[in-house]
Amino acid sequence: MLASSHALVYAVMSLEAGMIQSPPRGPAPAFQTFANDVEFTLYLLAAVLRGWRGTGEELPKLRDDHRHLVEAGQALSPSEAFLLLETDRLTVSLNTLREQVFRYVNLAAQITS
Repeated sequence: MLASSHALVYAVMSLEAGMIQSPPRGPAPAFQTFANDVEFTLYLLAAVLRGWRGTGEELPKLRDDHRHLVEAGQALSPSEAFLLLETDRLTVSLNTLREQVFRYVNLAAQITS
């Protein structure tokens, strides 16, 4: 979980650095949806670690969001292309962290039972 968390933070930091260097023309609806779903995923993972018993089905499908972002990204300039790369890295690390959190919670529940 620590390695996945680090990868997530690096992706977010890279997005921030890229946006400072080359600010996008404005948040496209696909990017706004992606950002909202990333935030909601982090919120739910924190809730799971605090004891909420979700199934994981409640979590947004970040890969679908990213695919929509790529489709909408056809209008991105070359200097904004970093957005697609870093959001892909963010998607991979957050999906991996999600799997690890649920595996950890299920294992902890088995041990305490």
